Parts: sequence; structure tokens; C-alpha cells
Amino acid sequence: LALLCTFSNVLTFLHGQGIAGNLTNFDHCSTKQKVELFTDHLEIQIEDGQRPLKLNFLWLRDHSRSDDTYNKRSHQRVKSILDISENVKPLTYTYCDSHLHIHWSDGSEYEYSLEWIRKVMGESKDSSMQMLWNQETISDKIVQVDCNEMMIEKKGLTKFFEGMEQNGFALLTECQSTKSATMAAADRICPLHESIFGKLWEIEVRDQTSNLTRYEVADTNSPQEFHTDSSYLTDPNGYQIFHILKAAKEGGDSLLIDGIYVAEKMRAEHPDMFEVLANTEVTWEFLKFSPPYMFHQHKDRTFRLDLAGNILQIR
Repeated sequence: LALLCTFSNVLTFLHGQGIAGNLTNFDHCSTKQKVELFTDHLEIQIEDGQRPLKLNFLWLRDHSRSDDTYNKRSHQRVKSILDISENVKPLTYTYCDSHLHIHWSDGSEYEYSLEWIRKVMGESKDSSMQMLWNQETISDKIVQVDCNEMMIEKKGLTKFFEGMEQNGFALLTECQSTKSATMAAADRICPLHESIFGKLWEIEVRDQTSNLTRYEVADTNSPQEFHTDSSYLTDPNGYQIFHILKAAKEGGDSLLIDGIYVAEKMRAEHPDMFEVLANTEVTWEFLKFSPPYMFHQHKDRTFRLDLAGNILQIR
């Protein structure tokens, strides 16, 4: 039996360290290379013809990972922005090979990676392994990992996460058809959070006429339209894990769509409709009027974007 894990159309952006492992050799660089200093900010001309990257002095100093500002062992801030003078400014600076080295007026000195700055500011496209797909392009790229390999070996777990990062879903094969096996695999993948139905819940066909404790369309033979789960929550579920313990003799297929692919296709072919879904708030709700009573409601946009226009989430 196989276990399917999907990533609910949520894209994550990994922010690396702001400092390079080794300081850049600036001997061959000009202090004025592509950088212009203003009263309260500096601007870096990254590419000709594009608007420059504008960096406020206070923001840049506050985001330094220098020893007096940031603890590299615990990855925590050790200085509040209130402890930094609002008049802080560079005494000297050098920009070369996509690194900006600044000697600040408060005595601090730091080297910033331009790649890191752009990611933090939402100025760059995500450089992860993520691949948009449709039925034709995904057929030979589905990542399958043996359940035992994933549970025991690091390379199996790595392969699983590569599949999740690349496609938004992965398939675990040769899993035992028990709830305990489901929980063990889930716990191996990530810390488990309580949902409104608990950590683990079962979906099965039930007689809805006499079911007083729970009525769910998922518990019927009716087909389920394409959807993302828990859109009615402030923070929808991240990883969703589905494990068929007892397969139907016919039907019961699991169908997936790359929501980001659909959204980007809409952006390219129907930009006006994309803008509506990216800017119009919609209300989602989940109501249950029998014990245990539930009322969950959330209002948000269907497409949630970052400042650079990248799609962060689909509801």
C-alpha cells in the first residue's frame, strides 16, 4: 500500500545567512561600483535598465548579522532596533562580486550577500527546486520512496523531501496498512500538529441519514471536486498525509492538480481574472451544529502573493 503526502499549495522561501562564509577580496573593487549613497539610504544598480535596489540605512544595520547584533549559535537577535541610532550611516562601503561590505558609524562592520538581501526584501524569484507541472509533464517525474527506506535511511528521507520540494507531493510505497504505520511515517516527516479533527482522522463511507456526530461529504461515495483543505483556518494545514488502509474495489482515485501551475497560467492568459483572485477577499467557513460543535471562519484572498508577486499560498 502507498502513502501520499501533499503540500497544500504553500510555497516557502528559505532565507540563508546574510554573511558569506569567507570575506570577499575587495582589493580589485571600486568603492563606487554600482552603489549610490543618499541621505538615509543607498541604492544598488543590479542590472542596467532596471530600477535600483533601495536599502534604508537603519533597516540594513538592523538586519546585520554582526556579533553585536546577532547570535550565530542560537540564531537569535541580541540587539533591539531601539538600541541602534536612527542616524546610523556607512562611514565606508565597498560593493563587489555581489557582496556589500559596510563600516558603520557606530563602529560595527559587516559584509552582506546581495542574494540574501534580495530574498529578505522579496525582490528575487525563489531559487528552490520547485517545478510547475501538468498531467503531461509530471508523469515521469513522480517521486516514489520505499516506506522502509524513508523510515531508516537519511537518503530515503532526503529523497522524500526533494520530491515534496520539487512537485508539492511525494508517494511512499510498501507501507504497512495500519494506523500506527501512518503515524510513524508522519512523525518521521515532521512534528505533528492537532487539527480540528485531531492528529489522525478516518474517512470512510457512512450512512449519513443516521450519522448524528459527524456529517462530511468526504464520508460519501460522491466525488470530491479539486480543493485545498482547511481554507477556513487562519493557518491551513501544511503537509497533508493520505493513507488508504482499505481500498475500494473500484473508484477512489486520488487526483492532484498543481495549483501554482494553474495560477501562473491564469496570470499569463487571463491577467484580469488573476488580479481579481489575488486582490479580492473571500470568506471560508466550516460549521458543525452537533457535538462537538464547531465554527471556523477566515477571510483572505484566493491567491496570496509576496511583495515581488510570487505566489505564497492558494486557498
